[in-house]
Amino acid sequence: MAKKVIRKNLVDQVCEILLESIRNGDYAVGDKLPSENDLAEEFGTSRLTVRLAIQKLNAMELLETKVGEGTYVKAFNYEQYIN
Repeated sequence: MAKKVIRKNLVDQVCEILLESIRNGDYAVGDKLPSENDLAEEFGTSRLTVRLAIQKLNAMELLETKVGEGTYVKAFNYEQYIN
């Protein structure tokens, strides 16, 4: 059986990288993420791509962005998604 190649856009790729960094403990609960500009430079993408990935993780309640302060890792509640 042949395997299908799955195409992913840049936003999803950046989102997965950030999610993996959170899972691995590179960013712990309460840690502040680098700026959007720094992350864009690190990933070789535009700032908009990073911003959209962060917004996606905000919607999943994994990150919290505070205007004028930055983006922080939130405690994830698995029970919320199980129920």
